[in-house]
Amino acid sequence: MEETERDGENKYERAETRTCCNAHMIIWFDKKKGKYFIHSLELHHNHILHIPQCAHMMPSQQKVSKAQAMEIDLAYDNGIKLKNSYEFMASQVGGRDAL
Repeated sequence: MEETERDGENKYERAETRTCCNAHMIIWFDKKKGKYFIHSLELHHNHILHIPQCAHMMPSQQKVSKAQAMEIDLAYDNGIKLKNSYEFMASQVGGRDAL
């Protein structure tokens, strides 16, 4: 067997993180009125949410400029991990909150 072939097993085991949470919001568009409306909403989560002190670590909260995004792409193309690029840029501007 070649080194690149695997017998159906993962190289690294990943922790099971799915919680079957039913929290969701479904938005529909009413063509006649030309407006969006909430069709279905469930706010209850069956898991712990992020605490405010860790919110900046969430991908949705990591805002970068176009220039910074280009730097990240160049670094990635040269073998530098995304996390390392982001941490480096954060150190240049005085922390994650400044990005």
